[in-house]
Amino acid sequence: QLSRDFRSLPTMKINPEVKDLFAFKFEDFELEGYDPHPHIKAAVSV
Repeated sequence: QLSRDFRSLPTMKINPEVKDLFAFKFEDFELEGYDPHPHIKAAVSV
């Protein structure tokens, strides 16, 4: 992970029309500019 190139951070956008904290739905959030690196394979003990 330390040898990977840095990528710009994504931006989280929230629907400004929602005024009640408990009224948010999944659709009210949008993640823009997310560009993930490929996964890193690693052995995992179960």
